[in-house]
Amino acid sequence: MPFVEVFASGVPEDRKKMICEQLVAAAVLAAPDDQPDRLYSEPVAWVQVIDIAEGAWGALGRPVRFPEIANYVTTGAFAHS
Repeated sequence: MPFVEVFASGVPEDRKKMICEQLVAAAVLAAPDDQPDRLYSEPVAWVQVIDIAEGAWGALGRPVRFPEIANYVTTGAFAHS
């Protein structure tokens, strides 16, 4: 049974629903399944959207803010301060 965790901050319910739908539709969960349509009719794949508060992540011995994380993910550069 596939299980995916998505870390987010302040995500409203409608956005959480869209994240779950997109993971299934994008074949992230459906690709390894021999019957991908069943992902819409049976609870065989699970998505957990975990709401993380701003400043709750840490790296390099200090709190890390979401803009820093986004910059690291998109550019590979991490600001050392």
